This record gives sequence, structure tokens and C-alpha cells, in this order.
Amino acid sequence: MFGLTLEEIINNFKPYINDAEESLQISSGDFLAKLKSYYDGYAFSKNDSVTVCNPIAILEFFYHKKFDNYWCKTGDDDFVKHYMKNAKLTIVDLEHYAVTVGQIEMPGEVTQSLAPALYLYQAGYLTPRKEVNGYDGYYLTYPNLEVRSSMINQTEYDFFIAAQWEEKSRTIYRNLMNCMKNEDYVGLLAIFNTFFSEMLHNDYDIASKDSSHLECFYRNDIYRLLKYANLDIWLEEHKLFGRVNSVLYHGGKQIFLELNVSKTGTKGSLQESYREVKAHMDGCIHSYKNPFPIGIVVSGPLHRIALASVNTDVFECPPDADGREVASFKRIGDIDGFLASIREAPGDGNGR
Repeated sequence: MFGLTLEEIINNFKPYINDAEESLQISSGDFLAKLKSYYDGYAFSKNDSVTVCNPIAILEFFYHKKFDNYWCKTGDDDFVKHYMKNAKLTIVDLEHYAVTVGQIEMPGEVTQSLAPALYLYQAGYLTPRKEVNGYDGYYLTYPNLEVRSSMINQTEYDFFIAAQWEEKSRTIYRNLMNCMKNEDYVGLLAIFNTFFSEMLHNDYDIASKDSSHLECFYRNDIYRLLKYANLDIWLEEHKLFGRVNSVLYHGGKQIFLELNVSKTGTKGSLQESYREVKAHMDGCIHSYKNPFPIGIVVSGPLHRIALASVNTDVFECPPDADGREVASFKRIGDIDGFLASIREAPGDGNGR
């Protein structure tokens, strides 16, 4: 009635799985990991370890042999965008929206005034998860990557087509495509910073958001920008041995975009955040044929990238005298030398 478990798909769709793996040229382990992350995740009981895949999306996937947002294309989602705007919800809010069991079980006509995100849960865009910190509570979140990426894509119009954005977006787009053409990935980081500075002035202002959600905000904005440029970008791509924040397929490379946010923005916090980024990339890099890692550390207080690595080199983007303007990136060494230089110096706190 509610969907297909991954086990049911494995047991009953073997010919289709084999065809899809051959068409996509992907290993069995990576295929199942990606299928699960893209279409699984819907929970219909308090035991959220039992989840199901969207049956419409699964059948469409096996027909087309392509990972795409099939379920979200079956209806007009304008009402969701307008509802979120009226309820003052953002795509970042919906990454982790705290609710109680009582609220989840309430009738639909009651929930909107108590917890607006419950309406999106009942419409199929969110699903409940149990908190893992020992607290007997629940939260709503996107069930999978199909829904998450669709929700992000819905906001493209607001960011790029609005009158006040038209000229700016054209300029950013031209600069972005020039950087990709010339493989200027340091220049790409500067474009990200320009984009972040513009985003701070729209309706999705992050100033009042919980700092634990900031990574989602910046990750989603990078995805939105690259998707707007019609580039092949994937959020949280799952591989058998782990996952990376974003993977950009371009020029025969698999470009990692691994991001972390330093809460304080101090030197030690930035360094600690970068160590986490590097460790995460190292755990995934061997799953790709031609990986090109880009590590990104955003300074929470400055709302921009302050420290980054491009392939084997490390760059910093120091603030101007007033600590506000987006300055140019400058190389400060290679990754091994950079990590060695900070190994003996204690950090000043966890970067997250």
C-alpha cells in the first residue's frame, strides 16, 4: 500500500536492476546505495528504521534508467512554494523540523496552525525521523534526494528571474561558465562567495537560523547555482564507501565539493573544520575514477568561504580591513604542508 522496501526491490526486480546497472555503468553496491538515497526514506511508523521507496519513482526509474525527480513531476508544485512562503518556511527549515508524536497524529485541518511543516508531511514532501540524542522526540525532514533536490529547484525562479536579480544573475552566470570552461576552480570559489553575499539580502535570510543548519544552506545554494547553469551536479551522492556533500561531473572529472561551516570563524576553528572536510573527502575519493577534490570551509560570522583547497593546494580568503568585503583568494601552500603546520597547534573548537 505504501511503497516498496529495498529488500523487495532486490528480490523482485533483478532483471531491471541488471539492465539499469549496465546502462549506467555502475557497480551493484554503488547502484543500490544510490537507489536508496534517491528514492527510499519514507517512514509510516514510529520505527523509522523501516522505510519504503516511492513506487511511482521506482517504476519510472526502471523504465527510463536514469536518476531523476519522477514523483515530484507528477503534479503542480506551485502550491508548495506559495505555502512555504506564506508559512515563512525555508528549504533549510525543513531539513530538521522538530515535532511531537501528538502533532504527527493530529488531523490535517488542525496541524497547519500548530506546525506548518506537518502539512508538507501529509502531502508527502516530508517524513518523520526519531531523534538520536536520547530525547524521546521526532523531527520532520526530506525523505530522500528526489524530494530534497526538487524542493531546492522550485525556488530557482525566486532567486534568478526576479527583476532585481536579472542583471546580477546574468553576470554571475557568464563568470561561472568562463571558470568552468577554463577550469579555473579558484575563480569558481570567488563566484560562490559573490553568490552567498547576494543571497543574504533575499527572503531566505539566514541571520536568524540555527547555526547547525548553515551547512545545508550553503550546500543548497551551491547546488542551486550550478543547477541553474545546467551543470551536472549531484547532492550527497552515495557510494558504497560513503558520501560527499556534492559531486559536479564536468570535463571528465568528478569534482568533489565538500563543505563545512566554522561557527566562530577564528583561525583555529577554520583549521579544525578543514580537517573534517579533508577526512571526509579521503573516505570517498577512492570510489571515483577521476576525482578532483575541492574542500570548502565557510566562516559563519562572515557568511562566505574563508578557507579552501583545490586539488592539492590550499587557499585562504582573508577579510578586508573592515572584515566585510569578499577579498581575493591567495594560495598558502599545499595540503600536506598546511596540515603539518597546524598539527602541533591546538584548535580553538570544533568547526561544526
